[in-house]
Amino acid sequence: MKKLLLGLTIGVMAHSSLFAMNLLRPWDTLIRPPLDQSRSLQVALFGEYGFAAHGYNSSGDKVNPLAIWNCSESTLAMIKGFLPTSPQGQLASRLSTVDGTRGHVELRGDMMQASWAATARAYFAKDWSFLVSLPFHHMSLKHVSICDKTLSVTEGDEDVKELLTNNLAQNVCTLGDGLSLGSWERTGLGDTALLVEWIHDFEQGKEFLKNVRVNWRFGGTIPSGKAADIDKLMALPFGLDGAASIIAGFGLELLYGKNFKLGGDVELQQPFGNTRGRRIMTDPSQTSLLLLEKVCAYKDFSMNQRFNLFVQFYEFLGGLSCKVGYQYFKQGDAYLTLDTLAYADVTSNRSKNLFDWTLHQAVVVVDYNIGKHLEEDAYCIPRVSLFSRIPVNGKRSIASPTLGAMFSLDF
Repeated sequence: MKKLLLGLTIGVMAHSSLFAMNLLRPWDTLIRPPLDQSRSLQVALFGEYGFAAHGYNSSGDKVNPLAIWNCSESTLAMIKGFLPTSPQGQLASRLSTVDGTRGHVELRGDMMQASWAATARAYFAKDWSFLVSLPFHHMSLKHVSICDKTLSVTEGDEDVKELLTNNLAQNVCTLGDGLSLGSWERTGLGDTALLVEWIHDFEQGKEFLKNVRVNWRFGGTIPSGKAADIDKLMALPFGLDGAASIIAGFGLELLYGKNFKLGGDVELQQPFGNTRGRRIMTDPSQTSLLLLEKVCAYKDFSMNQRFNLFVQFYEFLGGLSCKVGYQYFKQGDAYLTLDTLAYADVTSNRSKNLFDWTLHQAVVVVDYNIGKHLEEDAYCIPRVSLFSRIPVNGKRSIASPTLGAMFSLDF
């Protein structure tokens, strides 16, 4: 049994997101409803609103969501790496590429998100259950602004302004085959998660420690989530960007006395790679938002990691419970293999949007078990909770302070 649990611990994760943003994960062990194995079915509904998002750059500093990869975007670098006869190459030959602030712009925008989700869990055999979870997301980017850092000192500065940065949005759209620098709103499904979970309570006869609950889970994700829109600015996918994955996790929960719990949980995910249209770097000096070239490319995803720790005062006032948790996400580097010989893989893989990212956040959950006021043989047991997720730190990621609610019924 120990070898089996260890193997699952280093396996895969139970969430389908490969975007660097803290969207709702309804099967997250910190916010999901407690499991009652004496029942046969549990259904739950979630809703969450994210306040104005901020980002974390490569150094962990808090920045605008459009600056998580680069503090500014280079418009002169974006037209490098193309054939001399191409529109981009012809424009590059007319402009001086002396750097500094020339050709650099600072992009800023307000990113918001809201999520809803439904889960259904069916219990079967002894200690086993099957979970289906489907999230639904709304995301927007508004009030996009472009601040040109180019000075007006030399003739080269004026040429860059006249031919490139003064009408940057239109130039990017034309040279980038439809790449928009404007606002957008997107709504759609996330990836569907299917999980089989085993949970067992090991009762303890010790003075303080009363129970040890062990759980492990295994399953997969179906790519039902809305894919990234490569023609919009920072339009992240609502799932694995069209890829499936295998998932698993392991958790341990300790009950001290009747009303105090602490525990931890690890979830890892290994997605399958997939091929689709993607924007790539054509020159090593380019920045990660202003990528003009679109090609078909196979993306090899690294493993996702999620770790939870929590303490909980459990049903200490009737059915009231309060939980405080810490959560850490880490996504490794991705790698592109281009379906063309026109550009080099080694150059395209220098883009910072393929680099690893991390996110730390605190989670606070207040839960009330209404079933404490019903008969033991009641047809269903309702439960309601409020939760908040508060970003603390990260690297190359976007995070929103959120407030959410959950309502569940156990039949």
